[in-house]
Amino acid sequence: MTPAVAIVIIGRNAAGMLRNVQRRNLAIFAKAQRIVYVDSNSTDQSCNIAKASGWTVVRLGPEEAFFQPRRGAMWGSVLPGRLHLVP
Repeated sequence: MTPAVAIVIIGRNAAGMLRNVQRRNLAIFAKAQRIVYVDSNSTDQSCNIAKASGWTVVRLGPEEAFFQPRRGAMWGSVLPGRLHLVP
């Protein structure tokens, strides 16, 4: 059985990076059952690019955007109870 694959990208004003990440990792992205972009209060087109790519977008407000434990907690929302971190 092939394990479930989820990709979580955390960024702020990452429009250019998002385009490059997706283009350079097509094989990995094709295997993902879910791709989540966690946005830390961006002012560019990051969220629009992620949505147009079919990804789930989680927007953090200004009070949450720079609080590291809150951002890290988003991992649990991807595959609750089935999360395996690979270094």
